[in-house]
Amino acid sequence: MKINYVISTYAGRGKRTHSHPLPKNVLKAHIDQLSIIDNNLSQITIMKPKSEIFYNEYYAIEEEIKTLGDVVVKIVECENYG
Repeated sequence: MKINYVISTYAGRGKRTHSHPLPKNVLKAHIDQLSIIDNNLSQITIMKPKSEIFYNEYYAIEEEIKTLGDVVVKIVECENYG
């Protein structure tokens, strides 16, 4: 069975006030958690809206992707209607 896990993202300024994880590290933390849990993922698709990127390193997830093994990670740029 092939499973594609889709993550919607936004690296622009938001109203989120949580400190764990810090807003700039949310995507990295998400990938880290996926690498820890037992799963049958064959692909992760990250939806990246076209927007002003407030957190410059938000999409710098190369090291986290390496921890996923054979799981394919695709980043798809899309419109931000939300």
